[in-house]
Amino acid sequence: MSGYPQQAHHGQTAYAPPHHTQYNQGGYNYQSNPPVMAVQTPLIGQHDHSSHKRSSPEWENGFCGCCSPCGTCCLGTWCPCILYGRTHYRLEKGSLEGYSCCNSNCCFYGCLMIVSPLQTFLGYFQRKKIRETFGLKGGCCGDCLRHCCCSCCALIQEEKEVIKRTKGSGGYAQTGGMSYQPKH
Repeated sequence: MSGYPQQAHHGQTAYAPPHHTQYNQGGYNYQSNPPVMAVQTPLIGQHDHSSHKRSSPEWENGFCGCCSPCGTCCLGTWCPCILYGRTHYRLEKGSLEGYSCCNSNCCFYGCLMIVSPLQTFLGYFQRKKIRETFGLKGGCCGDCLRHCCCSCCALIQEEKEVIKRTKGSGGYAQTGGMSYQPKH
C-alpha cells in the first residue's frame, strides 16, 4: 500500500487512510474525523443548470390522429404490413427511392400477423428506434402499450412522424420538374 501513510503500533505496521489521523493514547487508537469540505451554494438569483435535463421534443402527430391522410389511414387499417415496411424503409434510407411495397420487412410483419400476434414486438422495436433516432419523448412501456392496444394507430403515427422529420434530409424534396429552353 505505497503512497499511504503507515503507522507503527506495538511493532506492527498498520494502514491509515490519508484523510484520517491516528492518535495513540494509553494503548488506545483514536481516529479523527475527515476534514469537512465546504460546499458552494448558488447565490440568490443564480440557478444551477447542470442538474436540469434537456427535455425531448414531443411527437408532432397525435396517437389518435390516424384518420388523415386517408391513404395512410386505409393502409394502416387494412394492410399494416405494407405500412410497417414502408416506414421501416424510410427510417433506414431517408426516402422511398428504390422502395418496393413487398419488401422483407413487410413480408416478415405480415407472416407474424397471420401466425401470431408477435408483430406487436416488431412495431414496438420500430417505434423505439424512431423515438431514439429523433430524440422523442416516451418510453418502452408506452411504446409496447400503443402497439398492443391499437397497432394500426401506432403505425400511422410513426409513418407520419418519420415523413415529417425526414423531409429536409433529401428524401421528400419536390423536384422542380422538366423545363424546355429554346435554342437561339
